[in-house]
Amino acid sequence: MSNVFKDTVCLTVTFHRPGCTRRGNLQGIETDADKRELGLRKRIFRSEAYQEAGRIISKTRQWLESRSVPSPLKSGTYLIPEMLVDQVNERLKEASAEYAAAADEFAIEYPYLVKRWEKKLGSQFDARNYPPTDVMRQRFSIDRMFLDFTPARPDSIDQRAEMENAITEIKAALRCGLLELVQKLAGMLGERAGGKKRALSSKALAAFTEWMELLPARLVVDDDELKALAEKAKAVMSGKSADDLRDIGTVRTEVKRELDGVACQLQALVKDMPSRAFGFDE
Repeated sequence: MSNVFKDTVCLTVTFHRPGCTRRGNLQGIETDADKRELGLRKRIFRSEAYQEAGRIISKTRQWLESRSVPSPLKSGTYLIPEMLVDQVNERLKEASAEYAAAADEFAIEYPYLVKRWEKKLGSQFDARNYPPTDVMRQRFSIDRMFLDFTPARPDSIDQRAEMENAITEIKAALRCGLLELVQKLAGMLGERAGGKKRALSSKALAAFTEWMELLPARLVVDDDELKALAEKAKAVMSGKSADDLRDIGTVRTEVKRELDGVACQLQALVKDMPSRAFGFDE
């Protein structure tokens, strides 16, 4: 039986960012409710640089998920195929630089934010919610660590069932991932009520291409059926531009027909698979 951890490494990534809300004081708030049953939260600042840091976190997590193998590990922990480790490491360096730049920008405007929110919050302003600028800057950071990951179990414990379940889950996640992509593209090649063509976006086509390029590295288990259907879908889309699929009726119709056929075969593969406990794109 193949070991799904043999060709992967474990990556943990933790993003640190100061919170932008604090508990408020209900004293002086007029309400007919029993205040013992209420809580009040207040926003202590609003900043575009802070929001940009959040966007960097979100984009980086999505990027890592798109290149990882599905696993039951906690959020922020990824199984990265060894083939992609260098690529992932470089992307994390870039993300760290982007994150630091956003944090530096926030630190520059932070003293002005404190003054503005002192006026905005009035009696709810509490200077204790606003540490010095250098302290706030230090609260922006990214921790990451690569580990060779092999589940440690005493030899007396038979983990074949665990490994079989992990392999089945990975197959199911990849098959469902390809099915969703193919169905999305096929749907974009259909027609709306009244015969009007649906819009096909270049972004959707690029997402399909990227997913296909990453599949060989992410497929760390044997699945010849998936490989065959992925190659078929790839061949259908090979050389097709978004403009071709928008404007050339015969090409559009034929590609949709072939993608529908691939989707039908994928549905048959997925039908008897267990429900996914974890996946790539949630």
